[in-house]
Amino acid sequence: SYGLGTSIFPYSLGFYVYDLSILLLLTAFYLLYTEKQTNVKNPKNFFLSGILSGISYITYPISIFIFLLLFLYGLIVDKKYALFFILGSLIGILPGLIYSFIVFDRMEIFSLERYVYLKAKEISWQPSKFGPYIPLRVAHKIICLSNPLKILPRVLFYPWNGLFFYYPVLFLAFIGIGIMCWNRKLEGVFILFSFLFLWIYASTFRWWGDYSFGPRRLLLLTPFLTLGLPALMEKAGYKIVLPFLVWSFFVNLLSLQPWISFDALPNINETYQTKIENFEIIRNPIFEDFLPNFLKNGPRCPLFENLILYRTICIRMDKDANYPLLILNQRFENRVKPFLCAIPLGILLVLLWSKEIFSRMKCRGWDLNPRRD
Repeated sequence: SYGLGTSIFPYSLGFYVYDLSILLLLTAFYLLYTEKQTNVKNPKNFFLSGILSGISYITYPISIFIFLLLFLYGLIVDKKYALFFILGSLIGILPGLIYSFIVFDRMEIFSLERYVYLKAKEISWQPSKFGPYIPLRVAHKIICLSNPLKILPRVLFYPWNGLFFYYPVLFLAFIGIGIMCWNRKLEGVFILFSFLFLWIYASTFRWWGDYSFGPRRLLLLTPFLTLGLPALMEKAGYKIVLPFLVWSFFVNLLSLQPWISFDALPNINETYQTKIENFEIIRNPIFEDFLPNFLKNGPRCPLFENLILYRTICIRMDKDANYPLLILNQRFENRVKPFLCAIPLGILLVLLWSKEIFSRMKCRGWDLNPRRD
């Protein structure tokens, strides 16, 4: 459910910092969780968990929310060995400090982020080159004037990038987290506070997600939310999860289309501000953009399409286009047959699930590799 039914699927197809940060944080959490289950504590696990948490912080600074909660979690698990977590986290952060000192002559974690932000600010505040699109500065000013309290429901339930709208299976997982908290499980409380912190952050900092698909700002939360599904299935059974999981998987199939950016939509003006203030729907990308393109072209695969058209291995939608690609070049639609990329996608899914598929066949008497004594 996590790999194919959450937003980690579309963001695993490119080079993003989220995937590495999630892997580090989840491993750090697992190490502390295993220590909670044992009577004899191992300081090495606390130390390694701290290192991984520190590296996740310099990889993606927003990890600081979960980083701090992991420290509190380790403190509750064992106060004596929490010091090893602190020492490990300092070692994990050390490469970022060294890099900052060598490049910027100051020991700061955010030196690189600040430099990139200022450079991007200089570029993005210039008038846009897309004709009807207004300068990004104006778009940001209009959207950021909104009351954060009116943005909170948008990042969860609204069509533009609502977490539960795109992936309703995570709503069931959230109910499972509530069950865990009701049963006084420490892990449920940890995930609930992580949810609250990242929810507030996602509602205040560029909540529309820029060039993205779905709930980009809440991506760090998805692996921890899915841990609530077992608690829900113990109460209600697994059948209640299946339809929500199917829809979430279908949404990920729709993500195999060129993405769009809120900043690049035409006619961004006070109309958007009014809709935000009145809790109105701004746009529904799934039904207005991704679904029509999916029905026309099927799932897209840049690697497969470039291999057919240009005889080269490239993950861009069009090797001649500038990044980010907002409008797909029509050559693909004219020369590549619709749903052609569904073939390698289907083969890949069969390979991934081959063990489960063939074991099920064997249980039904379809043993494809019978033993011959």
